[in-house]
Amino acid sequence: MKVVKHESVIWEKDDTHNMEAGFHSDLPSNMSADVMFARIQQGDILPLHWHTRPLDIDGADKGFESFFFFRGGHFVISDGSEEREFCVSEPITITFESGINNAHSVRNIGSDPLEFQVLCAPRFADGEEHLM
Repeated sequence: MKVVKHESVIWEKDDTHNMEAGFHSDLPSNMSADVMFARIQQGDILPLHWHTRPLDIDGADKGFESFFFFRGGHFVISDGSEEREFCVSEPITITFESGINNAHSVRNIGSDPLEFQVLCAPRFADGEEHLM
């Protein structure tokens, strides 16, 4: 069993995505999936983007990217034409499938940093993300 406490996550500034990315060597990462953390400061926006997710290992299903807001939060998710506001105090998971029809951005409108866990299945690959 591998255990990763929040305080042991290593945070790196990611200017391309206007956020901080959190990593730890004991977070799951293999060809089937990988996990990381993200932190968006108050008022900041993860820019609008979409993914060309590869096929899952079964060869039939497209992969996905899933955000797990383990502390809830106050944020807006946009697909470029519509916005949806969330103000929740409990955990919530939001999942995006492959393709431009699943473009998404996240804007933190809360008073605290917005932290969430990111699960990509299959594993995130270079060149699959398209900033808009």
